[in-house]
Amino acid sequence: MSILDREGRLLGRISIVDLLALTLLFSLAPLGTYLHRTFLTGEPDLFEVTPVDGDGASRFESNQGATLTLDGKNFQRDSTVQIGEQFVRQVIYRSPRRLTVVISPGEIPPGFYSLTVTNRHGSLTLQRDRIRVGGGER
Repeated sequence: MSILDREGRLLGRISIVDLLALTLLFSLAPLGTYLHRTFLTGEPDLFEVTPVDGDGASRFESNQGATLTLDGKNFQRDSTVQIGEQFVRQVIYRSPRRLTVVISPGEIPPGFYSLTVTNRHGSLTLQRDRIRVGGGER
């Protein structure tokens, strides 16, 4: 028995064209997984905001600004971050699991705020008073 018979079947069982079609189909599966993870991620999920103090809130002085690290999942390059109603101007995408938020001095007035992360698939808002901005008085 030869490897390829007169009808073009491999080992007398499967046609060479069918084998090529199956090979193409199975090679596209990893590509589909990659595209799904890249473009069809879900809403952002936030696990941790650092730095935090003893009661779980991130605190900084308005006149000093701050750098916050957000760890979670489903972050995207175009993710936005809001502190209260104010959009933060500088959001640095590090990975699908990490964002760095740089808050300039005076960008956020003193007060107690929620934190919202938004991507094109939805948003996640943490509870009120998660971000505490002081007036800078000493």
